[in-house]
Amino acid sequence: LSECCRRLTEKDNKTFYYQLMDTFEVRTDDLMTTTNETKSMSDGQDEEITSLRDHFKDKIRILSSIGQFSYILKIRPDQYDISLTLQLDKDYPSKPPEIIITAPRLAPDQIIVIQQLLQSYCETLLNKPMILSIYSRLLQWFDE
Repeated sequence: LSECCRRLTEKDNKTFYYQLMDTFEVRTDDLMTTTNETKSMSDGQDEEITSLRDHFKDKIRILSSIGQFSYILKIRPDQYDISLTLQLDKDYPSKPPEIIITAPRLAPDQIIVIQQLLQSYCETLLNKPMILSIYSRLLQWFDE
């Protein structure tokens, strides 16, 4: 973690980006399903939210029907000084959530790169529940 939290030079930023790309194995052409294979988006969202509430218990804050978003989720893992905010609109999971990472010990450039990589990772998970997968990928990055 301390390695991840230091300020990076321009050259190190490129290395950091490519290491993250390898970590996330970003692919946008597989794991796609059709609308006919999924439940209605609203029902699917509600089921996933219920499951997340059970999984995270008091580590998740869930807001519903906020502006254009069906749900806004904020997850704070115990082991890291970070919060993951996911904004789901009515089209989720056919459209990935907006991802916001808050991490006071990371440089702004690192946060942007992680957010972009998680957004790309989401593209491989379209049309199925992905919140727990996004969270797991984020933790995996911190563990490496």
